[in-house]
Amino acid sequence: MTNANTKAATIHGDMKRNRLVLVSHIIIWLVFLSIPGFFRPAGPEGSHGTDIIDDIFIPHRIINGLYLVFVFYTNYYIAIPKLYEGRRYMAYGLYILGIVAGLIIINFSIIQYGYAKMPPDSLFVYLGPSHNLLMFIITFIFSLVMSLYNELRKAKEEKLNTEIAFLKAQINPHFLFNTLNSIYSLALTKSDKAAPAVVKLSSLMRYSISDSDKVKVPLSKELAYITNYIELQKLRLSSKVRLQYNVSGGGVLKEIAPFLLIPFVENAFKHGVNAEEDSVIDIAISIADDKLLMQTTNNKVYVQQDEEARTGLGINNTKQRLKLLYRDKHKLVIDNGDDCFKVQLEIYW
Repeated sequence: MTNANTKAATIHGDMKRNRLVLVSHIIIWLVFLSIPGFFRPAGPEGSHGTDIIDDIFIPHRIINGLYLVFVFYTNYYIAIPKLYEGRRYMAYGLYILGIVAGLIIINFSIIQYGYAKMPPDSLFVYLGPSHNLLMFIITFIFSLVMSLYNELRKAKEEKLNTEIAFLKAQINPHFLFNTLNSIYSLALTKSDKAAPAVVKLSSLMRYSISDSDKVKVPLSKELAYITNYIELQKLRLSSKVRLQYNVSGGGVLKEIAPFLLIPFVENAFKHGVNAEEDSVIDIAISIADDKLLMQTTNNKVYVQQDEEARTGLGINNTKQRLKLLYRDKHKLVIDNGDDCFKVQLEIYW
């Protein structure tokens, strides 16, 4: 029932967004096509308002306007992706010649059938009014720029998603090695903690394999992963480490992007644990109806770091994921002090 409700809500949200996009496109086109009316001399009453509206709905204006709409969307959705980006430049050149020829044919027919009159000595007599060519060029260039911009954005997102998939699909090898060593030590002493530790580790690996490719997962799964991760980390912590971990609030039915919270927890252990120094790690997660709040704090200790740790790849990629998946629905504050590292992350549902 929960999955059905979630799916229905997703479909409803998509339909609402599609309607919003359609309405916005219609408004933009009406504004764009009415621009020439603003530059016409005012009517007898000195007002442009009625003249502009009437100007849009003149038959030859409607025909030219619909043709510009046709040019924009065929160029954006068909010609550029299939011809220009497919390196079929000759075919794309023929397409350009075709749409220019279409503009000439349409306006020649309009003049021939008497829908509009043009001075016989006009330079653009077969292109309709003088602004037709300018609006045609603007429409063509804008569709080209928009399409190329979207391709660059998609390429950036694909690169980011590839990096994310790589990070999500792996468990930190140092953590895995240390955990296996701890479990091995527990097994040698026939400790009752050995079996639960194996179960927790298998749960982490199952989550990494089965849920890493999903867009969103139940929040409960992400929290379970963090809890198991911290429990396994405890196996190797000495008495010099003071660890506090607390989860409060409800939100069991909420969903979140997988592996979105764990990098900050991993970072706290990676930079905040040294067997020879006193270490403090505080991790608090609170869930409300409107948002999730995560706070991590660790004091900085000396740790020999690998390349990934030095570059902060995990946190940097998480920042990009947050921008991509929760654009205006998150707030991330990182305080990288001399002795302490603090993270406060808010995600709004």
